[in-house]
Amino acid sequence: MHQTSHTTLWLICLFAFTSLIVGGCNANRSPDTAPASLTPTDTSAAAVASDTPGPTGTPTIDPESRLASTSEPDVDAIPLLATRQAQVDAALQADPPVLRLDDAGLDPEQQRAQMLALQSTDFLRYVYTQDDHTPLRTEIFAVYPARESDITPATTACSQHTCYRVELYNYAFNLTSTAMVDLDVGDDASAVLEVTHLSDAQPEAPAHLA
Repeated sequence: MHQTSHTTLWLICLFAFTSLIVGGCNANRSPDTAPASLTPTDTSAAAVASDTPGPTGTPTIDPESRLASTSEPDVDAIPLLATRQAQVDAALQADPPVLRLDDAGLDPEQQRAQMLALQSTDFLRYVYTQDDHTPLRTEIFAVYPARESDITPATTACSQHTCYRVELYNYAFNLTSTAMVDLDVGDDASAVLEVTHLSDAQPEAPAHLA
């Protein structure tokens, strides 16, 4: 009985000593921190605003990077442009108001085809405004022999006659007018066998405009 009491007392002392050691160790540990994924984020407007970079200052314009001036060019300073403008102005005063191809660049048949086409009132239908007869900027772009694709019921004679295709461009309406001219018919508007007007179309530009 006496031996049992000593054993029990020894166990109690051992347990108390162990508890003191464990408690001291725990007292020296720093508290655990929450994982980054669980750390709350401040989403208030003030917090968001503080994270948004602010302006670093008003930017300045480099004088060398300014856009080119939008003023009209000085045509007198460019000889070719001045010559071209003079031709356009003269054509608008002519009757009919059409800028023609220079005869110097055409053979005799082409010259005649251009002259005959300009006698057709149908070919010239859109060279003036319809309301007040104001002349519009128009220009002959091409005069060349009729092609096989130009043969239509109205131009069947061209399969055996000498025919030319005359193309007129209207800058105001973006319109192409085409006259099929039969040089074997005569020297008046009756030589114009067919006229077509094609909206929103441009003929191939002549060499002097390319």
